[in-house]
Amino acid sequence: MFQVNINYLDEPVRIDKLLGNQLIDISRNQICSLIKEGKILLNKNTIKNHTAVKEKDTIEIFI
Repeated sequence: MFQVNINYLDEPVRIDKLLGNQLIDISRNQICSLIKEGKILLNKNTIKNHTAVKEKDTIEIFI
């Protein structure tokens, strides 16, 4: 499991876009699949691809 803590963002960003830019080894399509499978959580909750990430959020990735 990976955990990402969001400490600073200028404005909310879609989680798939944020992770697509941060995770070099995982494509955005793979990220979307992981989200649909419930393997990426935001603040311990399941989410949709378009969910916005804000400052102080925590992302958990189970791969």
